[in-house]
Amino acid sequence: MLIEDFYEVISRRDDAEGTLFDVALKPECKVYEGHFPGEPVAPGVCNIQMLKECAEQVAGRRLTLTSIQQCRMTRLITPTACPKLEVRVRLDGENLVGTIGLGEDYYLTLKGTVA
Repeated sequence: MLIEDFYEVISRRDDAEGTLFDVALKPECKVYEGHFPGEPVAPGVCNIQMLKECAEQVAGRRLTLTSIQQCRMTRLITPTACPKLEVRVRLDGENLVGTIGLGEDYYLTLKGTVA
């Protein structure tokens, strides 16, 4: 799980649109040593995993992301430019809708299915 090294959950709250997690990226994570030295960028796969792990907290169990119907990465996520983010998750049965962003700015949007 990435929650131990890549990010930490600061807070969590439910609202009409799902569950919103305030997270902080951990710039000392080893993934940034290779992605990229001196200019750290969060790998897309790590961002998707972070979203899935937040969904697991909502579901109260481990989940497998079985398919991704849509995934848009519109801005780079870096621990220096955006050390704190909002991860929004909505689960409806097997359907997962999630975003990573801050306020009105979205860095990643995802629609997928989980089991």
